This record gives sequence, C-alpha cells and structure tokens, in this order.
Amino acid sequence: MSSQPTTLNMTFDTSLAYAGDTDPALTQSFGSSTESDPSLYSRYQTPSQTTATADEDDIPSRNTTNSAHEGTPTVPSSAIAPKAPTSPTFSTFSTTAAATHITHLPTLATYDAWASVYDTDGNMLQAIDDLELATLLPQFLESVTTSTSSAPLALNLLDLGCGTGRTTLKLATHPYLPKTTVSLTALDFSAPMLALARTKLATTPLSPSITSTTLHCADAFATPAPAVLATLPAFDGIISTLVLEHVPLAAFWQRVAGLLKVGGWALVTNMHEEMGRESQAGFVAGDGRKVRGESWVHGVGETGEAARGAGLEVVGVWERGVEEGDLGKGVGERGRKWVGRRVWYGVLVRKGV
Repeated sequence: MSSQPTTLNMTFDTSLAYAGDTDPALTQSFGSSTESDPSLYSRYQTPSQTTATADEDDIPSRNTTNSAHEGTPTVPSSAIAPKAPTSPTFSTFSTTAAATHITHLPTLATYDAWASVYDTDGNMLQAIDDLELATLLPQFLESVTTSTSSAPLALNLLDLGCGTGRTTLKLATHPYLPKTTVSLTALDFSAPMLALARTKLATTPLSPSITSTTLHCADAFATPAPAVLATLPAFDGIISTLVLEHVPLAAFWQRVAGLLKVGGWALVTNMHEEMGRESQAGFVAGDGRKVRGESWVHGVGETGEAARGAGLEVVGVWERGVEEGDLGKGVGERGRKWVGRRVWYGVLVRKGV
C-alpha cells in the first residue's frame, strides 16, 4: 500500500435524529462544507461563549505546529458551539464585527437540506477525498478480495454513511476480478441524500460483478440500533468516508466491528483535527447563513486507539495536507487557504480471526 495518500471525501452525519420540517431557505444553497469558520475556533477556546468575533481574515494560521495536536482528546461540537435544539427551530449565532450568521441544526436536518447541492457546491474536502480514494480504494478492495476464501469469490460490501452515493458509485463501477460477485449495500440516515444515491446507481452502467445493490435509510449509530442492521449480512469490506466527524469514536468503531465478518476490512476517512479545530461540515444557505450540524474533532492517534478498543487491528494510517498542485486537480481556489495544512486522514483496519 502506498505510503503517500492522494485524496479526500465527505460523508454524512449519523449522530442525531430530526422530526421537524427543513427550513425552505436552506433548499436553495451553495458554498463549501470546509469554509474556515473563525467563530468556531473562538468558541472552542472559550466554550461558555455564545457569540464570537470573526477575524477579518479567515485564512487559517500556518504556524500551528504538529505537536500541538498530538494526543489531544476528542472534542464534541458541544464544546465548540451550543448543541442544536431538538425542536425544528434554528439556533442562530451572529458574530459582532463582521456579521456572520451561523445556524446550528440537528445533523440530519443539515444533510437533508444540503442534499440538493452536496455534489456541486465545490466542497474542497470531498475533492481531496476523491484524490486519495483513487489510490486507496483499489488497494482496499484488493485486500478484501485476497482475504476472502470463498470459491467462487462472493463479496458483501457496505458503504456506511453513503450520502449521495459518491463512494457507492466507485464501489459499483470498480473492475473486480473475473468470476467475482459483489452484493453492495449502502446505508444513510438522510432520505434526500439516499434518493440521489439511488438515482446514480440506476442511471450508471455498473460493473458486471455487481449482483445486487441495496439501499437502506437508517441511523446506523442510533441507540438502540435500528432493526434493519439485524437483517444485514456480515461484511467482507466496509468503507465510510467523512462520516466519522459526526459520531463519537467508540460508537463508530463498535458499530463497524459488529458489521464486519471475521477477517473483514474497513477503510475510514475523516476530516483531520488540524482542519477540524477551525472548520466543520456544513454549507452556506441561500440567505447567506452558515448551516452546521454536530461534529466532533477526532485526533488521528485516538482514532486508532478507539478502533483497537473495539477489537480491530489498525493496518494503515494516512494523513494528507493540501498542496499547491491540488488546486488544479479539483480542489479549486477554496483550498488555497489550506495549502500546507493537514485536512484529511484515512485509517485501514481489519477484524482479527
């Protein structure tokens, strides 16, 4: 496996439920989920604040040392910003100098509203994830294939937190080995996101190895677990891209371990803590509000420790910064302020025998 990753992705939050209607203003939206948000950083430093003053320049400081984040414990977004209300109302915070309005919603409501533009809003982190997956996904699938002893080769694969199906489609169009059959399952808790994934699969020529595609709308990380999980097979391979940010570490890895078969593999990508302390998943609504769900800042080291705590073997870890050359490879000018900063990491794990 290559020691240098090359991409990034974005996934969906599965940590909250939402029973209210989505604000119509959010259905017409634009912007990036990785915009630097100085007010978030200010609230992280002083959790008791409910307002913050935006910096004049939202370009992240480049003098942050790597050691500053080593071994830092996971920080839930409740320490960065107040939790979203349980009722279908907005929790809006405005900065005092340059007026920046931040609307905090339950994560499900955020992704439901984001769905219509999720694939087209110029998200920099998704672009990085795609670059990395171009290398890591084939290597991951090779590991899954060579570890499966069934003859003929029959694989059960899961895209956990599939969203609009960006990664699902990569799995569905991959050139698998001859005589390999693949049963592909995708799971997400956002119905609008899942509808887009379904359309992509229905309108794209799939690999001849794909024998079935099954999509489920459920919160995989809810307690108690949704009933559909008990109907799923044990999976040879699980991929989850940019979902981990929205789920506590222990809950995430316990679910992955429970869904994997013995000897199975999982590839997980996430926003790097160096980026997460100054930005979080969300988008800009049509009326200019920044919309945010609930997020956790997970460190690379503690992510691996939590995976081991769930009984998984950590096989590989990659970290990725933005390089100048990435700007012309789909990352775009939105990524310029992150050049020289780590924004992404990936973890490959295996469930031991």
